[in-house]
Amino acid sequence: TWTNITGSALQIENIRSISHHYGTDDGLYIGTTKRMYYRNASMNDWSLFSNELPASVNCQFLQPYYGEGKIRMASQRGVYECDFYEDGEPVAMFAADRVSLNLASNCVMDTVQFVDHSTVRHASASWQWFFEGGTPATSTQENPKVVYTTPGTYDVKLIVTDAFGTDTVERLDFMEVTENYGYQTIAEDFNGAEFPPADWKLVDSEGSSWEQDWPLDDPANKVAGYPNYWVDATGQQHLLVMPAMDFTNLINMDMTWDYTYNDNNGYTDSLAVVYRTGSNPNWQTIWIRGGSNLEVNGTQTWYWDAANPSIAWGPGYLNLDFLAGESCVELAFDNRGYYGNHIWIDNVNLLGTYDSSELEELELNVHVFPNPSNGAYNVSASKVVGVYSVIDLSGRIVMENVDVQSKHFTVDLSQEETGMYVLQMMSEDGVYITRLMKK
Repeated sequence: TWTNITGSALQIENIRSISHHYGTDDGLYIGTTKRMYYRNASMNDWSLFSNELPASVNCQFLQPYYGEGKIRMASQRGVYECDFYEDGEPVAMFAADRVSLNLASNCVMDTVQFVDHSTVRHASASWQWFFEGGTPATSTQENPKVVYTTPGTYDVKLIVTDAFGTDTVERLDFMEVTENYGYQTIAEDFNGAEFPPADWKLVDSEGSSWEQDWPLDDPANKVAGYPNYWVDATGQQHLLVMPAMDFTNLINMDMTWDYTYNDNNGYTDSLAVVYRTGSNPNWQTIWIRGGSNLEVNGTQTWYWDAANPSIAWGPGYLNLDFLAGESCVELAFDNRGYYGNHIWIDNVNLLGTYDSSELEELELNVHVFPNPSNGAYNVSASKVVGVYSVIDLSGRIVMENVDVQSKHFTVDLSQEETGMYVLQMMSEDGVYITRLMKK
């Protein structure tokens, strides 16, 4: 049932904006084309509230600012503010940047950002947070960051206090924490309704992000793109991160994708593929092309460049066998922009095979020394190694010995470039993989 609370004061007014004052007895501010009024549930009619406002002011919008106890009015003559008509008790409210967290979606411990939205006066405010299952378990910060490390559903409680009172809000089962490596392979064409796709994420240091696009003006054929033509991303980080994967039992893994780009007269953008693991949280580059090396002949800068536009795609490929044995792997496309042109990618596929016998349980103990080295490595294994191969990060086999038949052997990479290599050995029990670092 509706109740008419217009009263006598508003009969001749043209109302433009209304704002509720939290923490009062249903206090309301109303702005009209001439002035402002206030009323709460205990008042019989609206009270003129035009303190220090021009004699006539055309209100466009009202907005309370609880932090300083002000009501603000936007008008055609400017923006005005004054103290609230009356003080109100605080009302506790909060939010978080997520309410569900998959521990397996990040190889690096992730944080949940909580934000206080309470109606408190900042000068006298205090906060007391309680995070069930979180670290820290309590906090007195206004906007704390919390880490969750164990699957479960957890309550969050906030008590806020200021000079006008105290209020508490508790949200049961607010945070859901899981640990599910749901992906052994990936096949993504970016045609879904959601972007980023499920369990993918965007990591941006500032500015814009990767976005869903359709460069040939065909919404049925979507891609992922970064708008370097419109955005100067120089010196910024913009990652499109794939779901984390468990490579503990990996035998082999290939990554393929399509990309296209038209170099914009020396404004050289680059596309990189980077990765990080649970054992090394730093992003590392394993593939990069930029400028003319990234450009694909036959691609118009924009679909309106030609009456019958066309897009040509270049193939991207990486062998990821060197990551075998890692319990958590994240891969990402890294836009390294320089105000040049759009970079588009499509049809991202990770396809591999896993050893169901669980490689990490093989009874093969291997010791490599020195490692890192200048190229000469001594290898000792607890069992006879029949075959070994050395693979660089592009997947190229740089060395192979198919007749080792020994527990002790040497590897010479003195003629190879500095960097990381993968040593893959086969014994009677299966395959064992370790890394070689050349200085």
